[in-house]
Amino acid sequence: MAITDIKKLNVRSPYYIEVVNEYLGVVPVDPDPDPAPEIPTLSTETLECSQSFIFGGLVGIKKFSLDTTDKQLGTYNFTIANAKVPIKYRVYTEGDTAPAYTTIGLDNWTNEWLAATGDNASSLSPESSNPNGVTSNFIYTTDAATSAISKNIIIELFAPIATSNNMNVTSVSCQPAEVAPAPNVSDYVTVVTVVNSSLTRFNNSTPSVNDVEITLNGTQYTLPDTNNQSGIRLIADDATPNYAVLSNNNPYDSQSNVSEPRYWSYTGLIPQEISPSIVNSGINELKIKSLTGAQFTVYIRIANHPVSDHPTISGQKVINHKGDGVFDIYVSQAFTIQLMGNRNVPSEEEVIVKFSGVNQQYVVINEATYYHEVETNEGDSVDVTDDITSGFGVYYN
Repeated sequence: MAITDIKKLNVRSPYYIEVVNEYLGVVPVDPDPDPAPEIPTLSTETLECSQSFIFGGLVGIKKFSLDTTDKQLGTYNFTIANAKVPIKYRVYTEGDTAPAYTTIGLDNWTNEWLAATGDNASSLSPESSNPNGVTSNFIYTTDAATSAISKNIIIELFAPIATSNNMNVTSVSCQPAEVAPAPNVSDYVTVVTVVNSSLTRFNNSTPSVNDVEITLNGTQYTLPDTNNQSGIRLIADDATPNYAVLSNNNPYDSQSNVSEPRYWSYTGLIPQEISPSIVNSGINELKIKSLTGAQFTVYIRIANHPVSDHPTISGQKVINHKGDGVFDIYVSQAFTIQLMGNRNVPSEEEVIVKFSGVNQQYVVINEATYYHEVETNEGDSVDVTDDITSGFGVYYN
């Protein structure tokens, strides 16, 4: 008898079967069942360093992305906490081959887990030992190979059973920011200058250097004194002073043979060479804060200057600028902000400048904001943050 109604055992089997009833003969076999539904991939959330993301009901695949741009290579620590309903998770570099999943959760859902995944309860935990759910601590290490693929670390959760408790994913610790490169001879060096002008107090009390708080990436610097035009100049090279000017003993001082109108001629500036480990290859934050009751004008200049060997002193380097008369430097950029605190508002005010391009040819101002108070009605005030990027000027000295 010809076989007219057959069904393959499975896609890999070379054998076929026919079902024969003693009375009815060949019995039709049910067609192939519908393929299993695709697992939905939910939105990808951004996970910041030291951030915790809490979520409740979840079915499908959810991803968290942590950007490691401008971070050093090394180990990142993560935690998944309060996992009661079983889930699977894995961590990898975006674009790279994803590894196998790790399973966590309670064995209260053994039957549902078996039905959904085909896995037994060997990877599940008893509720008696984990009343709040399972917590898993894990690490991921970036290296040159993974960094070449992508800067994003992906934490992927697979929830085949609907979760109901408040699990959370936490970035416990990240690598520090990548330090800025040290300048080479005949390269560029970043110089950050902060100058105070006319420091006073609204109640006519004696001002103090502590009335002005200056921090660069969290490291605090103090004005040398409260004199007019007193300030600091930070040179992003190293802790060993080895810079000098070529023919101008007062850096940025105006020279009679130079036509540019704006130069710096402040005798109270204290040059300090700082290690590149203090500044980042990515974004840096300079913050100048006037404490309660202080009023002053602040000048901020961030410039990338060419450097070269001193022509006669071995081991001595030179920061070049137009005052040296060596050559016109139109590749170095400088930015100036002038802000005046309100002597009638006894509150803190601050300006924050975020910049990048340290020790490169061009400095980049990424953001500049001014926080202050504005009076609205008598006795009332409101906090205001202004974007002051447009207040920058570009000068080539």
